[in-house]
Amino acid sequence: MITKTTIGGAFEQACHLLVEAGVGEPRLDARLLIAHVTDSDTASVFGFPERGLDDRQVLRLGQLVKRRVGREPMAHILGTREFWSLPFIVTRDTLVPRPDSETLIEAVLEQIPDTTKALSILDLGTGSGCLLLALLSEFPNAKGVGVDLSDGALHIAGQNAEALGLDQRATFVKGDWTSDLKDRYDVVITNPPYIPSDEIQHLAADVASHEPVSALDGGVDGLDSYRMIIAHLPGVLAEGASVFLETGVGQAPSVAAMIQESRLQVVDIKKDLSGTERCVVGAEKIPDDV
Repeated sequence: MITKTTIGGAFEQACHLLVEAGVGEPRLDARLLIAHVTDSDTASVFGFPERGLDDRQVLRLGQLVKRRVGREPMAHILGTREFWSLPFIVTRDTLVPRPDSETLIEAVLEQIPDTTKALSILDLGTGSGCLLLALLSEFPNAKGVGVDLSDGALHIAGQNAEALGLDQRATFVKGDWTSDLKDRYDVVITNPPYIPSDEIQHLAADVASHEPVSALDGGVDGLDSYRMIIAHLPGVLAEGASVFLETGVGQAPSVAAMIQESRLQVVDIKKDLSGTERCVVGAEKIPDDV
């Protein structure tokens, strides 16, 4: 419960409650929550600790701190998360966009440095739409389709496209990976479920209890989705297309082997900032006689 009526006092109380609950970054979270309820930036929290809070703000802050103590993700509490320097609406229907996934955007830009190309992009398991929309922001002449089984996720992705002014170039459709897709695409990008089923219960409470299990559970070995996607990729790839698959820790070699066993080849395996092999890049195989 928050009782202090100044920013400085409320900040200290919020920090204390978050520390007691074992929340990882209590001071940062407290600062963000106060900025949210006061409709200001985090610099104001530091710069004006004597500023007063009205009763409504004190009550609201207490409610939000309680949610964070219960390990609800900050992105759900605040309603947004930044990805590729763009703001994305997120809810319990979508995975929270993470910096690791920006590795896929970097990989696409490395493989296709000409951002004026009129690409057709397919995002499998689109969730919030962050991958597709980040790419459309970089490729102004591109168009894309995001596929997801979740109606809730598709609704949020559509909202994000509209908020970012990209709704004229992004279409979101309900589907099971590549099923029912008739077009072919220059770029296929995906962040599929890749957590082994029996490991989900051991994830941080922020993830295990609040993010959609369907977007996390990759089957017994975490690789079920890759098997389904890679088996059907040739049917949706345009000539000269590239494929970008996000992978979990230690999974890149297995996913690369699946690609090599298919009608595709591995072009690159890109590491994220922590050194984890995060993105496997594939393309059509070059015939031996070329």
